[in-house]
This record gives sequence, structure tokens and C-alpha cells, in this order.
Amino acid sequence: MRTRVDDKRVLTATKWRFYDSYVTPQPAYSTGVVSAGELVTVVDVVNSRFQERSKRGEVINTPFYLVRQSTVPSPGPLLTSRQSPSSEFVGDLSGSFFPSSDSLPGILGSMPSLLGIPNDHTDMRTRVGTSAMAKVAGAKYPGLVSVGELGETLRYLRNPIATGLKLASAIERKLSRRVLKNGKYQPGLLAKQLDQRPSKSISEELSSLYLETMYGMRPLVREISDLVEALTVQTVTHPRETVRSQEDNTWQGSLTRSSSEAGIAFNETLEYSKKVVVRAGCMYHFYSELDSSNREWGVRLTDVPSALWALTPSSFVVDWFLNTNQVIAALTPIHGLVKDAVWTSVSVEETLYRKASGYNIPSWASTKSSGGTSSSSIRLIRKERTPTTIVGLAPTKITSGLVDLSLSQTTSLFAMLTQRMVPLIRDLGKSYAITRGLK
Repeated sequence: MRTRVDDKRVLTATKWRFYDSYVTPQPAYSTGVVSAGELVTVVDVVNSRFQERSKRGEVINTPFYLVRQSTVPSPGPLLTSRQSPSSEFVGDLSGSFFPSSDSLPGILGSMPSLLGIPNDHTDMRTRVGTSAMAKVAGAKYPGLVSVGELGETLRYLRNPIATGLKLASAIERKLSRRVLKNGKYQPGLLAKQLDQRPSKSISEELSSLYLETMYGMRPLVREISDLVEALTVQTVTHPRETVRSQEDNTWQGSLTRSSSEAGIAFNETLEYSKKVVVRAGCMYHFYSELDSSNREWGVRLTDVPSALWALTPSSFVVDWFLNTNQVIAALTPIHGLVKDAVWTSVSVEETLYRKASGYNIPSWASTKSSGGTSSSSIRLIRKERTPTTIVGLAPTKITSGLVDLSLSQTTSLFAMLTQRMVPLIRDLGKSYAITRGLK
């Protein structure tokens, strides 16, 4: 391992003094230094004969770590305090950087805990690593799943508009103003065509229609498209293939607090932002073309575990909250597969902007700041690449404390709950009515 440092920071002299402007001679300045600019640190591995080995086809996969810190300060204020006509105390900070920018790295490191922003990104690494490994030698067409769903597909093709007719019948029944005759509902035209009285509510039928469209018609169209593509598009195989996956997340927050430095009190506003990008990948090849020739149609023994999970009722709902399907695909062994390299890279970019104002010296009777406000900022970028990946169960991406479901997933979840809850509430109502009748 080697470490390289590129220090582009500039040390700027600072000076300050506190004195009575009516008293001579005035005291000398106290002096110090603050740093501003960029500091880059790189830690990597020296690979001997790198060019020669790469030309021979060797895959070199080594760790890498980079830290880039940039600090931008600004001049601080000039403090004055007139206590009497003959006495004026001055805090001369003109030309200096105050508050000191050297304290910014420590403040930056404390901001995540102060704002409740996560510092541990293990779940992101696990999701991305598992997603990448699940793509390795993936099938173009899910043959086993298609066979397992053949009966449901044929049922849907026989009468794709049955649920739509039931919904229309339920609406007709709801809107009908026919009077009950002998305590029985007089069915309308659609109900007669269906040869039954609609037994479900509009909300139930609407939920059924939506779910059948989302998980009946759309998957069927997609499956036909995938089948046509598998039949018509010739796949070009390469000696080595690479799969990748990526996830990013951004957090922001701010706080205002009272602070002090070198006996000077002030108010500071801290604005913080953080962006994390996690990437993972795998480069692989097969021992022979025979090992990769039958993967197009998804009918290998390797495809069985994933197919069984896909055919499990409501497994797709579980996958909204946990990466179960990807874990199964990532952990299933593949015959003849050789992994040339796997890697995970994490990029973390943090920015802190500090604005200070309201300066005063508590020991003085009154203080007037002629400098107004001062600001400073720091930007910290950390990049890390490791020759490993993490495969395992992890919750789906969470935003603001909630699972980040899409609009279609949220709607589907609501429709499924409607299908289960409405009949339950209706049955409870009937049971309650019967109980009251018995009394």
C-alpha cells in the first residue's frame, strides 16, 4: 500500500487585539494561522508491471481510497463597544478569519448525529452488491416462470374483460333506482348477462380490475415481448461479461445555535448536505460456450430457485420490502462460471456551510459589530473501492423513515388491502346484525 498527499492548502496569518481606543500606545496584535484550500490524500496499491499484465488479459482488482477536503473561509468582523464618552473598547478582528475555519472538520463530522442522518451505509452496500450479483449470467426469458404461470395465462386469455364486466355490473346495481320486489334485487341487463347478482362492491371490483391489469395484462404483454426478442435477437457472447448496479441517496438539514470562540460569542447557522453513491459490479466468464449456451431461456437448474420464489403467491409484495428475489438469484451457484473480479465502490460527498452573526463579547457592557456576518464552508469527498461485495437480505430503499414505494406499488397495496378488508368488514357487519336479531 502507498499513500500520496497533495496539499494545496494556503496558511493565512490571522491577527487580533482588544484595546481602549483612547489609550496609547495600542497593544500589539496576537497572531495565528488558519488553513484554506484543498487537501487530497490517496491510498492505493502499487501493481508491478501493470501495463504488461493488463495486456496479457489479467484482471487487476485492488483497493483504493481517496479523501478530498476543500475549505473556504471569509474575514471576520470588527467589534466595538462604547461604554462612556471617554472610553471605547475595540476588538480588532479585521482581516482575520473568524470563527476559525480550522474547526470546520470537527463540526462536519458531528452533523450527521446532530441531524439524525445515517453514517452507516451497510444496507446500501448490501442492496447494491446483491443486485449486481443477481444479474450475473441472467436469463433473457423466464422460461420456468412462464411454464408455471401457463394456466393463469390461458385463463386470462380466455376472458380478459370478465372483471371489467363485473365492475360495470356493480356500478349499474349501485346506480339503479329500481325498487326491491319481495325483498330481492331486480338485476339489470349486465347482471342478467353474467347470470348472477353482483356480490362484490364497486371498490372490490375496481381493485380486482386494477390488479388484473397490473399483474395480468401488463406481465403478459411484457412476456410476449421478451419471447419475441429471445427468438429474433441473436445474442453476441463475449469472453468476459460485466454486470453493475448502483444506488444513491441524498440528505439535507440545518440548525441554528449559539456558540463562542476565543471569548467572543455569536450565533451560527449550519447548513449540511450529504450525498452517498454506492456501486458494485462483477466481471465473469464461463469455462466453455456449452456452460452459457442454455441460459437464454431460463430453464437451467440454476433458474429453479428463483422461479419457485416468483411462483409463490404474493412473493412480489415481499420483494417491495426485502430484496429476497435478488438474494436467491445471487446465492444460487452457476455451473461453469468464473468470477474474474468483484468490487464495491462508495462515494460520500459532504458539504457544510457556516454563517456566523450577532457577535458580542459577554464581558463588555455593550457590543456593536461593524463586520455584520461572516461565512465559511468545507467540502469533504471520500471515495473507496474494495475488491469485495456484500450479498444478503436488506430492506428496500428507505426515504424519510418510510419504504420508498412507487406510485403503482402503493396503489397495488391499497387495492389488495381493499380486496381483503371490505369482505371482512361486511361479514363482521352481518354477524353483528344477526347477534342483535337474536337478542
